Amino acid sequence: MIIHVLDEGKGFDLGGVPNPLAEENLLSTSGRGIFLMRAFMDEFEVVPGRTGVRKSSCQEIAFVRKSRNQRQKRPRGRTEKGSLSPI
Repeated sequence: MIIHVLDEGKGFDLGGVPNPLAEENLLSTSGRGIFLMRAFMDEFEVVPGRTGVRKSSCQEIAFVRKSRNQRQKRPRGRTEKGSLSPI
């Protein structure tokens, strides 16, 4: 199963997303979405700078969940850069 989501918001730097497991973030009421996506999906990629439906700059977030038969033994939530095809 492959899911593509276009985020028409202002975007974000994936490297700047705080670690929700860091002590200072444990009681935060937000900031766990990326963490959960990486934990539950086999592949996860954020592609910045796409042109959205309304011709505004946005980001594409792509997720892949493989069937049990397709999964390989590897660390969860990691992907090779460019392994997901854009829509």
